[in-house]
Amino acid sequence: MEPDLFREPLPEWEAACLCSETRFQGSAPEAASRMTGSCVSQFNPNSMTDRLKAATEARAAALARFRDRPAADDPAVLARKAERAQIAREREVRVAAREQARLEAEAQRAAEAEAERERQAAEEVRAAEEKVAQAAAARLEQKAQRDARYAARKAKARR
Repeated sequence: MEPDLFREPLPEWEAACLCSETRFQGSAPEAASRMTGSCVSQFNPNSMTDRLKAATEARAAALARFRDRPAADDPAVLARKAERAQIAREREVRVAAREQARLEAEAQRAAEAEAERERQAAEEVRAAEEKVAQAAAARLEQKAQRDARYAARKAKARR
């Protein structure tokens, strides 16, 4: 199908709907009554006076809700306030307990890490002492072998 290059511009009410499945024929009110699909949300049949009236009613309702609110010294309000304060104090206690447990766990981990470092340091010292002892034993053995060779040479030379 060829595009219609010389088509007249769309009327304003028809151009508002750009979806491909809807095409309008006729006048704006007739087309508005036949609108379907995603175009429905783009068409607002309310007039300006309807919108102003709805806004005024909403403001009046909000003001009525505000006026119907109980006073600050009402017993129900004071009871709710006391209940909220109690909940806040309990929350603070729980937070403090969690913080204390976290600090204790952190101290425990630090103590365990320090004990591990001390164990590793002691292991390194023991390994170094063992290496020194092995080196001393190897030197003594080498000296004993050298002395044995020397004694064998002297004994051979005396014969």
